[in-house]
Amino acid sequence: MVLCSVDVVLDWMIFPKTFMMQFNWKRMWRNWIFHFMGTPLCRSLVFPPQSHYPSLFYSSEFHFIQSIVDTFSKSILCKDKPTRIQESETEYSHYALWPFLESIASFVSATNTDNITHFRTGETDLKSVSTIKSDIKYNADGVLYLDGSHLELLLLEVSQAHGHSVDKHKHVYDHLKGAYGCIAMLNKIITTYKYGSRELVQNLRVLFLHASGRDDCLRLWIMRPSLNGTVVKFERVLKEELVIDRTRVSPITNIIQFLYKVKLHYDVAVSALNELKNSDDQNSMKKNKDSLVGFLSPAPFKPNRKNNQCAGIAILDPTSEL
Repeated sequence: MVLCSVDVVLDWMIFPKTFMMQFNWKRMWRNWIFHFMGTPLCRSLVFPPQSHYPSLFYSSEFHFIQSIVDTFSKSILCKDKPTRIQESETEYSHYALWPFLESIASFVSATNTDNITHFRTGETDLKSVSTIKSDIKYNADGVLYLDGSHLELLLLEVSQAHGHSVDKHKHVYDHLKGAYGCIAMLNKIITTYKYGSRELVQNLRVLFLHASGRDDCLRLWIMRPSLNGTVVKFERVLKEELVIDRTRVSPITNIIQFLYKVKLHYDVAVSALNELKNSDDQNSMKKNKDSLVGFLSPAPFKPNRKNNQCAGIAILDPTSEL
């Protein structure tokens, strides 16, 4: 009965219509949360040994869900101690956000062995920034990057601890900072594969994951070139609240689904990068070839919090859904 509840969650993600008709998965999931979530026995009571995985399940998806549920049980909804993610920005990252991104990196690497992905915890130097200005340093709260090329594709910024909304400007400051980092990542990809097709550059994309204590939401933004590099689009594609509430069923499944979609968007980014790389390999052999260096027209500046450049910006548009 308990094992089946986790099985149903996995099936709900992959075959939602079929299994929602056959099982009352919400009731089973709720019972499991109340009895086992947050206890030391969570893993042994809920998850079967690998040899007992039902054959229809893909082990990489199962391990992904397993790791997310483990993070909730040990650090976010633990029964015998208070959650740590509300203590500080660092603890929010350490106990929730970094494990989430580690799970995504492992999931990507398991399903795409030609594009192994690694995760660097913050504060870490965003190496792509050197393509914009060599004397600027960018400290990111986390980065997903590809093995071999070391190209960075996902950037994490954390604005205060979970549940903290005292600093009204930090959310906006980190959003602008993340946009600057995304342009740097795009520039790095383009200069690395500078002989790739201009048409393929339009398909490039990099990801920005923003966790804000302002409203406890996780937001995924995507930046991509448009109009032949004269502008870049910065679009929010996902948003989900990280809720600390043991009495509700949906928060955990919503976060699992959110992170699963982040992984899918990351896969698209990797695919577009590989297409540009293959084009670069082919064009590099040609005698007359055009370079993509300088393809992106926007020349952004890195916001400086110490110089108060973002003071008051958070109240300019009180209705903004940023």
